[in-house]
Amino acid sequence: MGKPYSSELAQLPHVYEWASRFELKGIAAAIASLASKPLMIVGSGGSLTGAQFASYLHQRFAQRLASVLTPLEVANLPPLPDTGALVLTAGGRNPDVIGAVQVLAQREPRELVVVCAAERTPLSETTSNYEYVRTIEFSPPTGKDGFVATNTLLATTVLLTLAYESLYNARTPQIGRAHV
Repeated sequence: MGKPYSSELAQLPHVYEWASRFELKGIAAAIASLASKPLMIVGSGGSLTGAQFASYLHQRFAQRLASVLTPLEVANLPPLPDTGALVLTAGGRNPDVIGAVQVLAQREPRELVVVCAAERTPLSETTSNYEYVRTIEFSPPTGKDGFVATNTLLATTVLLTLAYESLYNARTPQIGRAHV
């Protein structure tokens, strides 16, 4: 049996604080490389929710179009010379995501960024074969999530938000402090 969901929920404040103190230099530079282009964002499972949120951030801050795709949808893409691509993944082990990165690399988007909430994964081995793929890896303090990837999703969305905010010197309006 996996981690009890209640234990994952109990870790959310810790993950939020960790992400708020994370060194943003690498992820902010990656977002800056994507900011002037329309953006395709790839996610699968829990990372699909993160991809939807990244699309919102890109459209709000960069004021460029962004679309969300699953790894399957990536398989039918034409060449992408004037587009940026962002791939989000929790564990870097999903064969569909690894295949999507390989297809994207062959389609040659203007920029290709992979954000992975794990380090030294099969995905990072794959991206090391392409010198123009920028890979951002981090390990949330809670370790591997259960099936829903709750803490990883929170960490990813906070890091993306802070990266966009730092790039545009802006703050996202707060609707109130969430009590988790």
